[in-house]
Amino acid sequence: MTKDMHNLLESRTGQDFDARVSLCKLSLAQVKALPNLSGSPGIGTPILTQAEHLMCEMITYAREVEMHNCSSEFTLLNELDRSLF
Repeated sequence: MTKDMHNLLESRTGQDFDARVSLCKLSLAQVKALPNLSGSPGIGTPILTQAEHLMCEMITYAREVEMHNCSSEFTLLNELDRSLF
């Protein structure tokens, strides 16, 4: 990435922007957009498979946030838990 592009992106996102946190929020929003998971017929259905994939992605991003920033995304993870059931 060129210095000019870096400066442009930084000016639009701010100094404290963390893509990992944004990816956690995006994954959570995608889980919330799924149809009601508690009414799904069972394991292996496309909706539950998609929910599992998104959940794994979010947990991976949350782990990366914790390793990089030494802080946990408990609020987002708790919201994920509430969204699944």
